[in-house]
Amino acid sequence: MSEATEQSQAPEAPATTKQAPVAAPQGSSSQAFTSLRSHTRTPSITLLPEAYQDPEAYLLDNRFHKSLKFRPSFVEPSAPAHRLTYAVAGSTDPEAATLLWLNGLGGNRMAACFLDGICDEHDVRIISIDRPASGGSTPVPLARRFEWTHEAVVALLAHEGITTFSILSHSNGELYTLYFLLNLQPRLTVLEWVASSPFVPPWLSGSIPLSIARWIPSQATGSLGGLLSGIMKAESWSTGTASGLLAFSGGLSSGLANVSTGLAQGWAKGGGIEPEKEEEQAEEQALKRGDSQEKKFIQFALRQAEKEPHKKAFGGRYYPPELFSIGLSWVLAEGLDAWGEEALVCLRKGDGARWGWGEGPEGEPVDEQLLFERGFGDLKIKLEEEARPTKMSVWFGEEDGLIPPKGRAYLRDLLVERLKLVTEDDWHTIPDTGHDQTLSLDCMLVPLLRRVKASTSAHEEAKRARA
Repeated sequence: MSEATEQSQAPEAPATTKQAPVAAPQGSSSQAFTSLRSHTRTPSITLLPEAYQDPEAYLLDNRFHKSLKFRPSFVEPSAPAHRLTYAVAGSTDPEAATLLWLNGLGGNRMAACFLDGICDEHDVRIISIDRPASGGSTPVPLARRFEWTHEAVVALLAHEGITTFSILSHSNGELYTLYFLLNLQPRLTVLEWVASSPFVPPWLSGSIPLSIARWIPSQATGSLGGLLSGIMKAESWSTGTASGLLAFSGGLSSGLANVSTGLAQGWAKGGGIEPEKEEEQAEEQALKRGDSQEKKFIQFALRQAEKEPHKKAFGGRYYPPELFSIGLSWVLAEGLDAWGEEALVCLRKGDGARWGWGEGPEGEPVDEQLLFERGFGDLKIKLEEEARPTKMSVWFGEEDGLIPPKGRAYLRDLLVERLKLVTEDDWHTIPDTGHDQTLSLDCMLVPLLRRVKASTSAHEEAKRARA
């Protein structure tokens, strides 16, 4: 339960090369900008999106540095309160549809900056959290990670005055979402659960990299964050480009697989398929040339116009390539220790690594083959018994190297054929797409946000009709 709240003061940004805000282009180019929607929150002479004008100042916005204190139910009453750090981005309308983002293994609240613009455009508010030991959130034992996250989110929702919302999970964020829904309080209503590249454990998916990772000693797996932090610093990741959203938002799931096979330096390759080389090279060249923000913006639009619909990305419409490198510097400065802990829980390794359903008393043998079946089966029962309106949809990349075809087929059979939690129409496979690329594509994000907004509007209309 939330005891006290605090508004975080954004810390000093990591050192980067600062660019001054830019003015709108002159002549014929300026006409192209007159039709663009401005995402600035203060008057400006430019119509470029806010993140283009001054990326460092944009990331210093308090929206990305919020926090609250609460006391989890499992700590003594006399123990210090715990802290949750989080971001609230997208629409600033308090009545807007709300999307809670439970991100993947490398998730961090700062990833909300990448979905800020597109959510704002679709009038959706998005909330992203730091799980235990990430950002400024309080560390907890492995056995308490799911329980802590559930109670922290409940405290956050109460603080923000939210009772009706939808959930976007990515990769192993699916595990946290399932726990959250299995323990959902009556006063809270979840309208949509959109699962992006949902995790399937190696004992069900047959994933060779994850199977190998599972047999690596727990101490080595728990050190994943430190290992990747060292690699990124040694490889000068401060010069990364916007295509790095793949890694920033959840790509450490890919990193876990790659570390296990000695390919740690490839952790940002999107879980089986590399980001499009032309796009990545174009962004790098723009940074090296020192192109103006207007030129970066226009070149991104021209590149996307030539792509097939399922390959069109939205990032450059809202933020410049350098935003990723600045944001990643921030995350590295805060520390990556939580990423190793996430890997342990994800693979059920280490002392007390539990998911919180279908396991029985701690210490008793667990039939891991049945954990997913029991968890989703219990969810179906809960939704039906409580007449919950929650609808679930799934998005996978066809080239997902972390969740191979066997794992996707297992999950589809469970959710679509056997439990009917997901309809045929709500199971989506995107061609030429890897594990962490789903979240960067228009073909997923636009229909997702429209659906969240439509579900919220329909729910509110139904409430008014009953009143």
